[in-house]
Amino acid sequence: MNVSVPSRIDALTSSYRSSFAWIVLAAGAILRLQGLGRQSLWMDELYSVQSSQSLADIWAFYQWDLHPPLYSLLLYGWISAFGDSEFTVRLLSALLGIATLLVIWILGKQKFGATVALGFLGLMAFSQRAIYFSQEARSYALLILLCTILTILWLPKMTGKDSVSRTNPTVLAAISILTGWTHYYGTIFVFSIWALLLFFRLLRSAQGLLWQWFLAGAMVFVACVGEFVFHNRFIAQSELPFHAELVTLWKDLPLFFFGTPFAIGAFLVLGVLLALWQWALPRRRLEHRDTLSAMAWLLGLCLVVGAAALLLNVFRNSFSARNLLVLLPAILLFPAMALGSLSGRFRSTWATLVCIAAFSQFLASAPWYWRGDSKQQWREASLVAGQEATDRSVVAAISNFDFQRSAIPAYDITGDAWGYYFQRSPLLDRLNVAGRIFQISPDELPRLTEDAARLDRDKVIVVRAHASDPANVAAIVEFLGRPSRHVRFVKSDVWIIDLK
Repeated sequence: MNVSVPSRIDALTSSYRSSFAWIVLAAGAILRLQGLGRQSLWMDELYSVQSSQSLADIWAFYQWDLHPPLYSLLLYGWISAFGDSEFTVRLLSALLGIATLLVIWILGKQKFGATVALGFLGLMAFSQRAIYFSQEARSYALLILLCTILTILWLPKMTGKDSVSRTNPTVLAAISILTGWTHYYGTIFVFSIWALLLFFRLLRSAQGLLWQWFLAGAMVFVACVGEFVFHNRFIAQSELPFHAELVTLWKDLPLFFFGTPFAIGAFLVLGVLLALWQWALPRRRLEHRDTLSAMAWLLGLCLVVGAAALLLNVFRNSFSARNLLVLLPAILLFPAMALGSLSGRFRSTWATLVCIAAFSQFLASAPWYWRGDSKQQWREASLVAGQEATDRSVVAAISNFDFQRSAIPAYDITGDAWGYYFQRSPLLDRLNVAGRIFQISPDELPRLTEDAARLDRDKVIVVRAHASDPANVAAIVEFLGRPSRHVRFVKSDVWIIDLK
């Protein structure tokens, strides 16, 4: 008896679905681990490291930084055990990203079945942004992990597939509190899922309204709202003003999550079309009503979180695509859920094809990250400064922030982002101890140069890796009228001003 080609393919993918899932997971892990130390840490990563050197540093940063302290505490323990090299501090995020993939396959398979879990795994494994944030020493990899767990645990409760008797509100509450203490948008996400969940419980009160759920929700609210209000004071002064960019931002969100327009059509629109197809056929609508309900709840979650973000942005400039990573699991799970509504004979094949398509769109959209220098080059600028300086030199770290400091006396650079790289040079470390390293605005450079010449210094080494218009700094250096050289990288600059 002859077997058709589609049947053979479907049988093959069904038989080896678990093996293929582990291959996808391994590929996702490799993408997250490779090249961790290739580029310099950028400013936000440097502040992550600087704020996690000790418990005292965590407390000091907690009092003015806008982010909750959970990631800093985790990074502090990690640095204490393994050190603070570029590779090491990013390795923590990479492992959190790999843990997200494991959660999707193991927990997702338990909650949604192997087909949906495999599609979800492929989309997350090869998501350009999920990979990017798994290679950044910031809290976003932890945030994605926790939001993924919450999304997977929350969704069955909204469709009625996870019965009240088998649900544990304490677990969901504990993970929610951790999420809220990871990022202030984690709090928005947590409040949204609990609002929807409690509303759903009220609608289904005839089947058993459990007080435990409302008690758990109250615990989450009490544990997170104070911290959120405390840090929300800093957001308006700390985040960029996004009010004028809302329309552009919403248009860019699909590209931010999926990478290319092709991916939008292949994954997001395909999910909507499959849902509409099921809804248009009454028989299939009844057969797959749980899938359609799940997809509707995922869209509802995105709308509620988006509306909350817009509402917050009326009062605070805190709305950005980066922060809306809390929705990444829901957005990727949406098209994966659509696979559950396909004919059973071909679901494994389609899940496999989704993984292959996700990998293909990743190859089309992400190689820029490894091909170019996408991060700020603090390391390169610091290396040149260490090579050019002498014991009689002065080093100026340029910033465009108004620190309200005079150029002299010197600012101790060890507590600043530049300190991470400057302290790796014995000479720069000695200059800092001697009070010859300054953090200044470009306008302060002429005064610093005059004071250095008066004190018989031989050079002023000006470094720039974040902020400040390089053309403006170059014009100021030229205005000084002294011999100088300019060493330029893609995203950093060093000017050596000769005072001899």
